[in-house]
Amino acid sequence: MLTLEDERKSLLDTVVSTGFHIFWGAPHAQHSPALYWNRHRKPEIETFLSLAKAEGITTLFIDWDQRQERDLEWIRSLSDTDYDKSSPVDVDLLVQHVGEIGRITAGYFKDGVCHIYERVAPWFDELLSLEESTRERGIE
Repeated sequence: MLTLEDERKSLLDTVVSTGFHIFWGAPHAQHSPALYWNRHRKPEIETFLSLAKAEGITTLFIDWDQRQERDLEWIRSLSDTDYDKSSPVDVDLLVQHVGEIGRITAGYFKDGVCHIYERVAPWFDELLSLEESTRERGIE
């Protein structure tokens, strides 16, 4: 099974070999209309890139979220009172994924609409949920 790191490398190789320019970063899709690629029907990034080429796109944005040890120190420091132990979030599992890529985003803008291809690791949504939960409680 490919890791998101493998997919990131493949994505970058494919984007460069097909002649796209890369803008390193990702827009905040909530600030503009966005269409997310349905990876369940067409999982291949090549199909997404072919569509972008057909639409005359020359520059793609690419970004990925990779948490480092320093980013997750707060997970280990959570006390029993800082988060709900009965929640389904598996803190130990999240710590095991430090250094791994949790999300890859690629896309482009056309006529004011952001077209997005995104891959997310199953554990990454749990991490985002935990981060949001601790932020809401004022825990940094």
